[in-house]
Amino acid sequence: MKSVIFSVFFRPILLYYGEICNAQSVANIESSTYPDNVLKVPVYHDSGTINVQLSEIAETNVNVTCRSLSVDAGFSNITFQNGIIQANEQRGTITFDIISVGRVTEVQCSAQSISGTQFLTASSTGKIGYIQVTSRPIVSLCSDVVVVPMMNPVRIVEVVLSERVVNDSVTVNCSVVSPLRSKRSTSTGRTIVSRNMSFISGQLLGLRAA
Repeated sequence: MKSVIFSVFFRPILLYYGEICNAQSVANIESSTYPDNVLKVPVYHDSGTINVQLSEIAETNVNVTCRSLSVDAGFSNITFQNGIIQANEQRGTITFDIISVGRVTEVQCSAQSISGTQFLTASSTGKIGYIQVTSRPIVSLCSDVVVVPMMNPVRIVEVVLSERVVNDSVTVNCSVVSPLRSKRSTSTGRTIVSRNMSFISGQLLGLRAA
C-alpha cells in the first residue's frame, strides 16, 4: 500500500520538475497593447518599431532578430533591423523598414545572448505578433451626388478624410474629373483641414454645366 501511495504522489512531482527544467528563455512580441492585437503603420511613415519582451531579465546583452512569416504577394512587406536588449533589461524595441502595403503579416522574434547561453537562437523563438502596413489616407465627398443650381454656381460641399490629421494642416483641392452629362464644366475649390480634424465643409467654386 505504501508503494502505491508513493507512486501516485511522486509522479506529479517529477512532471512538474521536468517542466521547470525544460522551460526556455524566449523573445515575445508585445502586441496586446495594439487594437485587435495588430500593429498598424501607414506606408508613408517609411519605418516603425515593435516592442519585444524577453521571458526573463537578460543576464548579458542580447541580440534580437525578427522576421516576417508571411512572404507571399499581397501581405504587408517589411524588413527588420537587428536590435540589442541590454543586460539587466527585459524589454526593448526593434525597428522595421516598410516596403509596401498589404494584408496583416505574422512576425516572430528570437534572441541570442552575446555572452553566455541564457538565450539561444534555436530555442528562443517566441509568440507570433501581427503587423499591417496601411495605405495612404484619402479624402472623399460625403455625398455621391452634388447638385449645383444653374443660377447659383457656388456650392458648399462636405468632405471627409480617411484618418485624422496629425501634424500640419492639409489643403484639400476639388475638381471635376468626369463631366458625364454636361457638355462642359469647370470647377475650382480649395479648403484647409486643420490638425486633429478629419471632417470639413468647403466651397466648390465656379461649377457650371452647359
